[in-house]
Amino acid sequence: MIKDNWSNNITFLESTVTVFDDLKKKANNGALEGTTIVSELQTGGHGRLNRNWISPKGGLYFAFLIRPKKQLIGLSLVIALWIVEFLDKQVDIHCDILWPNDIFINGKKLGGILLEGTTGENSYISVGIGLNINTEIKDEGKNPEGINPISIFELTGKKYNLKEFIKKLIDYIQVEYIKFENSSFDYYIEKITDRSLLKNRKIEVIDDVSYIGIAKKIGSNGELILIDENRNEKSIWVCKKIKLL
Repeated sequence: MIKDNWSNNITFLESTVTVFDDLKKKANNGALEGTTIVSELQTGGHGRLNRNWISPKGGLYFAFLIRPKKQLIGLSLVIALWIVEFLDKQVDIHCDILWPNDIFINGKKLGGILLEGTTGENSYISVGIGLNINTEIKDEGKNPEGINPISIFELTGKKYNLKEFIKKLIDYIQVEYIKFENSSFDYYIEKITDRSLLKNRKIEVIDDVSYIGIAKKIGSNGELILIDENRNEKSIWVCKKIKLL
């Protein structure tokens, strides 16, 4: 049995600029691991590479605090795995993971994950997650990346109590996080690869130098392993965009 449930330490907000900023203040004041902030909407949310994070009402936008005792390799991918497994159980929908940090279903974006951390005596990692739960996408259009979004409401026709939903999700994440701290990323690689939207797909990796090839697997440190057009194996650690071909 877990002594201190993270779900007992959730702050609910109607609106904020970004849950990251709110959590950062708490973290710098010594907030406990598992401290979580949830907002019904964000007015200045941002995602990876500082892209605008559109956060309309109906979505679930939250950030929780962890203070790892060791380096957690592949953390964003492992968290993505926990989310898709939770959604399997909770709402009976099968989602895919788009490396390095997004949740997709039927080729459309359901949500994303962002990590921000500090080092030093008061080191911590803020884990930010946005999920389209009750969002009515038809009113929101495409996001700035040109990716079609989707929501659980669109898939199921059901609206969910977001306070109950986040408590169940945080409880699930806490249990899985404890397991992760006592294991390694190697345990999760096969599961993540199996849920990868890119597995064995031809893709274009767009960055300062771009590549076209077949996405084969996730590497031992969370990198994407690509076989390029010259049959060379390349390790992709970061990129601006991935395009399915």
